[in-house]
Amino acid sequence: MIDRAITDPAVWRLSYVVIIVGEALTGLCFLAAAIALLSQLRAPPARFERAKTWAVVGGAIGFLVWFVGFLVIGGEWFQMWQSPSWNGQQPAFRFVVIMLAVLIFITQREPDDTCGEITRR
Repeated sequence: MIDRAITDPAVWRLSYVVIIVGEALTGLCFLAAAIALLSQLRAPPARFERAKTWAVVGGAIGFLVWFVGFLVIGGEWFQMWQSPSWNGQQPAFRFVVIMLAVLIFITQREPDDTCGEITRR
């Protein structure tokens, strides 16, 4: 049997810092995305598409933190789901679903300027 416990306090602190930095980067990227998207709201579709970059970066970092960090490592390696007091599986799952929904929505192509016009043949 493999002992999965990490007993080195330095590794605990480093892991904690990595989680905090990942969460902070996710929030900052989404803030930058909101500002960029709002500033390009009435811009041509190509410029608005480029403004989506920060949202994709933020969603990707957030997905890594909550899916890889909490669901995969915490949930499966450390069996977090067995703990009645330290089980973060459901909150992490909610974050992952929200991140994926944001990524799916934000990566949709913007219609070009002529998309809404009816053309006659």
